[in-house]
Amino acid sequence: MCGRYLLSYDLSKILEELEKQWGNINTEEIKDYSPSFNIGPSQSVYGLTEDNQKVKVKKYNWGVPYSNFTMINTKSESIIDKKYSIITKFKPCLILSNGFYEWKKDKNKKTPFLFAFEDFSMFYFLGLYTKLKNVEYCSILTTEPSPLVETIHNRMPVIKKTPNEKEWLSQNLKSFNNFSLFKPFSDNFFNKYQVSTYVNSTLNDSPKCIEPYIDDQLNFFN
Repeated sequence: MCGRYLLSYDLSKILEELEKQWGNINTEEIKDYSPSFNIGPSQSVYGLTEDNQKVKVKKYNWGVPYSNFTMINTKSESIIDKKYSIITKFKPCLILSNGFYEWKKDKNKKTPFLFAFEDFSMFYFLGLYTKLKNVEYCSILTTEPSPLVETIHNRMPVIKKTPNEKEWLSQNLKSFNNFSLFKPFSDNFFNKYQVSTYVNSTLNDSPKCIEPYIDDQLNFFN
């Protein structure tokens, strides 16, 4: 799954990257953006969608609320098998990120790990969005894990790096059947390392979230 991630670029860098990758797109909705090292469900997030064949930045609430649960993630397989008819009412989007966290479960302990490119460059999660009561909500698509992620968790977000993802933005989910778009992202480009449990709380939002974990006990004896 994907329950926490980061978008730590400052606004000028995001605008520069978007212009470089997508050309002239509507970025009006990202003007109130601020960097975050610890984005959690129910918070505001930013992504791309296609409107009248033009790409624009949109602001969403992360997690689609229903009466008994909030859909922060959606299994990509469910789009193909049409298991949930509600999904056909959603529209595709790309959610901006430059890293995500997963927790490794070991008995009663959960250890956080960060997955990101070595240079923390920006990429996209494939997502879905819908409007409920005049508020737009999104959910992040997940797929089978790559070997790197599998050591920590049995699912991972669907990740893309380049503007070729416009193929996703133009999809009609009622007839979509291109499962190859949901393949796990290659491990050749990602780094993984353990971080501190400081990241466990979304109240903590600073560069400390992405600092590699250092075992103080080991330092004491070295």
